[in-house]
Amino acid sequence: MEPVLIKTPLDVAYGQSLTSIQGAGPAIQGSATPMIMGSAPPSIVGGRTMKKRLRKSITGIKGRGKYIKGWSKQQPGYHQRTVMMKQCGKKCFLGPRKTFPICNKNTCKRNKKGVYAAYIRAREYMTIKPDSQKYRRITSKARRLLKK
Repeated sequence: MEPVLIKTPLDVAYGQSLTSIQGAGPAIQGSATPMIMGSAPPSIVGGRTMKKRLRKSITGIKGRGKYIKGWSKQQPGYHQRTVMMKQCGKKCFLGPRKTFPICNKNTCKRNKKGVYAAYIRAREYMTIKPDSQKYRRITSKARRLLKK
């Protein structure tokens, strides 16, 4: 009986040569073919695979924190918030007084990054104070603005 050459998944992973099995039965001899480098082992090939569900983000962009990147440089400082409140009014803030700014500094234009940052911060504060309606209101305002 001639030895059968089989390439196992471990051989593929470690780049080793073909292994030989002496005295293998007819079941292994008939189905054993050398595997091609990079192909999956026979035990993994068959069957159905589960598809991974993707959650739709409200920004439409993949990645954690990728959407609000750069907002820290565009957001107004403390004094700029006071000036902005006088010039623009409440439209540039989602929270009470001068909290949760959503406009770029020195302008009255709303920035989607600011809206999303306010949304994330309000959601974070909701976990700290779950009974507070203030953060729930800010979250719903921000979500409404993001959908526009």
